[in-house]
Amino acid sequence: MNYYLCKIIAGNHFLPQDFLPGTYPHATRQAPELRQDKSLLFEEAHMDTKTLIDNISRRAELDKSACASLLESMVDTIGSRCSRMDSVAIPGFGSFEPKKRMERVMVMPSTGKRMLLPPKIVLSFKPSAMLKQKLRESK
Repeated sequence: MNYYLCKIIAGNHFLPQDFLPGTYPHATRQAPELRQDKSLLFEEAHMDTKTLIDNISRRAELDKSACASLLESMVDTIGSRCSRMDSVAIPGFGSFEPKKRMERVMVMPSTGKRMLLPPKIVLSFKPSAMLKQKLRESK
């Protein structure tokens, strides 16, 4: 449930310190839980490359340089296959599928000016059933 919605239901009033940077009461993303001193109750949901490599090296019991090269080669392989319009499926995780978007006309709402957007390739990710099940169980 949204942090601000919880405050509204509880009958609390908003104070300037209640707003996290870049968030508003009508935001759709979840705000992290806060302690009384306004510090986060849990770690940030974002994981950078260094943290990912540390976690992989700890779980696989490999050194960090081997994990870094493994991650780099995996990303390069997925990128090169997807750039050739091939889909990449990783069992238990999901599949990456490139899709081509056709050119289209866009109208700028403020000016009414029409613009032609060129065709582009976008990468979509579809999680596997096993990953979806793990996410459902972790709630």
